[in-house]
Amino acid sequence: MRQPEEEFDTDEAMGEVVDAAQLYLSECEVRSLSVILKRGMPYPIISAEDVELYAHKLRKECVALRSAGEDIPDELEAMRDFFTRAARVIYLIRLKLDEEMSGSAAPPPPSLRGERVRSPHPH
Repeated sequence: MRQPEEEFDTDEAMGEVVDAAQLYLSECEVRSLSVILKRGMPYPIISAEDVELYAHKLRKECVALRSAGEDIPDELEAMRDFFTRAARVIYLIRLKLDEEMSGSAAPPPPSLRGERVRSPHPH
């Protein structure tokens, strides 16, 4: 017999992504944290928006380094990859929630379409 599907809990899933981001930073080596401390981070991660802001700032930093012809430190690239993936998961969770509430899919955010995004927070 087939078991009834459990409902997808968007709040729980979002909390798990935020928890994973907090855990990621808590387990970073001092060398890795020094890379982001130079860039005005880390600030506390308490919401999905904080995870998205980390992803945006880390991406922006990597683009700036690349544009200046500098190498991107491995630690910075690893953090960018982690937070970019976490931001994508957040997007998918929100998309699922929007679909459930409205019955239709929302377009992907500019950052996932490859468009430039302005940070709502000062640099």
